[in-house]
Formats: sequence, structure tokens, C-alpha cells
Amino acid sequence: MAEILDIVDEQGRPTGQTVPRAVAHAEGIRHRTSHVWILRRHAGRVEVLLQMRCQAKDSFPGCYDISSAYHAGKGLLTVSTGIENAQTDRVREEIFHQLTLCQQGDITAEELNSAREAMHSSLRATFDSLKDGELQQDNADIVLQLRNAQDQIVKAAESLYVALLEMDINRGTLDRSLTALHRSIQEMELRYELGQISALTLDQVKAGRPSLLSSQATLDMNITNYNMQLELMIGADLTGKMLLQPLPEVPQARLDAMDLEADLTAAREASYDLYAAQKTLEDAEEDYKDTAKDYHYDTSKYQLVSAQHTLQAAQHTYNATIQNFEMNFRTLYMQVKDYQQILSASRAALSSQEATYASLQLKYEQGNLSQNALLDAADQVSAAQESVEKAELDLFSAYNSYCWAVEHGILN
Repeated sequence: MAEILDIVDEQGRPTGQTVPRAVAHAEGIRHRTSHVWILRRHAGRVEVLLQMRCQAKDSFPGCYDISSAYHAGKGLLTVSTGIENAQTDRVREEIFHQLTLCQQGDITAEELNSAREAMHSSLRATFDSLKDGELQQDNADIVLQLRNAQDQIVKAAESLYVALLEMDINRGTLDRSLTALHRSIQEMELRYELGQISALTLDQVKAGRPSLLSSQATLDMNITNYNMQLELMIGADLTGKMLLQPLPEVPQARLDAMDLEADLTAAREASYDLYAAQKTLEDAEEDYKDTAKDYHYDTSKYQLVSAQHTLQAAQHTYNATIQNFEMNFRTLYMQVKDYQQILSASRAALSSQEATYASLQLKYEQGNLSQNALLDAADQVSAAQESVEKAELDLFSAYNSYCWAVEHGILN
């Protein structure tokens, strides 16, 4: 709703006529206002306190302005200024002091009538907003925003859970690498004693151990931190020692049921980001229409040009939001399909490693293969198994993200 100001004569007396604030400024119509300048002497010079205007202001957004200012709108004095939190009590005391003066009769009949008119206008605006459904729509928008925030938190917790499971897989890889390194060190120490290798070669093999131990310690620290973050999100005690259960395998039937275009349509309808962008565009369109009406569609007026630029920016933002949403959704769809192929290849590689291990085990039993060689083959089987587990985890994570996009419109 536009701010309404009293038109005054040359002596500053209200004429009984009113005018929208934007029109008063554009056409130079006389109205009451006051500017407050705050100065101080500091370090041998005079300093002036300025404020930066909000970017949402219709005139001179983002520019520096005086310390404080007010307009007397239809007899109601409204003041806008910056207040330090520490000065809140002083401001409250001054407000009550002014109210006390009013109670004591230090207020004119004209001022009292203007205040009544202002209150009536405010109540009328609220009534009109209720009648037009604006307040109901605002409440519905808030509910959507809160629901989206709630969904974002749940999805973040699920992502944290998946990340912890992936860290457990990496922990197993590091443990296996350390075990393999210890075997190599023992073998090299024996060969060194037999004079088959130099001390330098032995030291080079041992040099890899501190790095692996450091990586292991870092990973353990991250696992503890992630555990505590997840405990915090679900309201559990902060122990950093949660026991996580494995994730279920994604049924093939659900993967086969994925429909890119149909799912994209559902995701668009569920997306709060797209809804918010559409709402911003609609608000910009409404503001432009109101401003154009106030200034009689005079394109030479700065306020109308500014409103037009705001509308164009909102349109570009809306178009970009839609394009990015669709691109990210299609990328997510392709990721699910890609992880399906990776999982299939990982399972094939595991089968091959298991077959190789069975052959090497037979050679070991026949005395044609060393124990360390057989243990190395077992490590390769374990590595292939971990690759399958990692691929299964990646597929679950990608498909879960896809479901969040389809059902809730959340892509990040």
C-alpha cells in the first residue's frame, strides 16, 4: 500500500488533501518532513553520521543518507532511524515520555484527529488485505517456506548418514593398506638381513607408514565430527560413536520406473525455489503496474524506470532459475543411470577377482605360491568388494536425491 502524505500550504498547514509519497516527490508537491543530522567533534575535526539506504528503496537505493528522517503521513508521525541495541531502553523511555505528554493534554485537536485518520486507514488496509486474500496468501507462503526448510534439514541429515557410511568404507581401505604395508616391511626386513636389499630400500618402504597413519587419524577425526553433527541434528547425546546400519539396495523396479519428463513436471510443481521465483516476478509486475499508474506511465520518471528495471531483472532471474532447475534435474537423472552402469561393472570386476583368488589359492595349496602373494590377492578381492559397496552407496545416494527432487522439488 502506498504511503499517503498530507498536502500543506506555504505556512505548513494541512490543506485537507492527501497525495501518495511517490507522487509528492516526483511532482514536487509540498508536504511536511524533517531531517536530523548527527555530528560530533573527533580528532580535531567534525564528523557526520550517515546511513546507507536499503537496496529495496524506491529512490536512491544503496546510497548514503542523513542520520534520520521522517514524513508526517496523514497526521501520523513515523520515524525511521538506526538504533543500537544498547540504546533500546533509552528509546523506549523517550516514547513513554512523549505518550505521557499526550496524556497531559500536550497534543492539539488537529494532531489527534490526524492520528485517528491514520489508524482508520491502517485498519482499512488490513481489512482490504483480508478481503482480497493477501494476508491468507502471505501465511500460506510462510508455511511453504518453513516446510521447505524442514525438508532441507532432513535431506541434509540423510546426506550426512551416507557420507559416514562412505567414510567407513574408506576406513577399511586404509586398514587394509596398513596391513599390506606391514607385510611388505616384514618381508623387506628379512631380505635386508639376508643381504638381498640395501638399507635405503628398506627405509623407503617404511617411509609410507607415517603417511598412512596420519591419513587414518584424520579420517577417524572426521568420522567423529560427522557422527556428532548427525547426533546434534537428531537430538541425541553427543558421543561421536553412532552405530550406523547399512542402507537397503535400490530395487531395480524403481530404477526402471524413472520417467524423465513426467518426473521433471512433478519436480517443478513441488519446487519451492521455482515458486519463490514466480512470486518475486509477480510482485515485481504488480509494483511496476502500481508505479506506472502513480506516474501516469511517464517513462521520464526515475521511479518508473527503476520499477521497469526491477521487473526485467526479476524476469531474467525467473528464467535462469527455471533453466538451472531443469538442467540440474536432468543431470541428476543421468547420474542415477551412470551409477547403475558403474555398479554393474564393479560387480563384474568382483566376480573376476574372486575367480582369480580361487585359482591362486589352489597354487598356494600346491606349494607354487607364497603366502604374501596369496594375501595380496585376498586384498584385491577386498578392494573389489569395497568398490561394489561404494558403487551401491553412490547409486542409493543419487536415487535418493532424485526422489527428493521429484517429491519435494529439492535439488541441492
